[in-house]
Amino acid sequence: MKTLTSFLLLGFFVLCSCNDPSAETQDNTAAIINEVENRAINGQQWRITNFANGNQNQTGLFTGFIFEFDSNNLLTSTNGSENLSGTWAIKDSGANEDGKTEFDNVDFSIFFSNPTPFVNLSGNWDISSLTDSTIELRQSNGSMIRLERI
Repeated sequence: MKTLTSFLLLGFFVLCSCNDPSAETQDNTAAIINEVENRAINGQQWRITNFANGNQNQTGLFTGFIFEFDSNNLLTSTNGSENLSGTWAIKDSGANEDGKTEFDNVDFSIFFSNPTPFVNLSGNWDISSLTDSTIELRQSNGSMIRLERI
């Protein structure tokens, strides 16, 4: 009886001490979301230095516009005479992707309701790279955005 009790206790401790891989992934994803948010906001101003809509380079449509991501998920863009508002969010994509980058489980979402060039920025974007001075976003259709901090 003592042996059975010992084995049951040992089994209980082994099961309790195992790491839950999904919890670790969620913790890692939450940390990455926090990192991306901190780099995008905090009074930072950005400009689009490359925008390809599918296979069309449309970077010139955003020349002179400055983008700001605020902590309330408001995205503003201005060129001095035109002020546009949209929204942004960093969120868990809900999918374990291919492991190509540390950002595979994270989507960078942008939404503008108008005008047309800005509507083309709208959608869920994969983060392909992130530094203190650049954010590169991609979609599976070949579209990409490169933002550089001013």
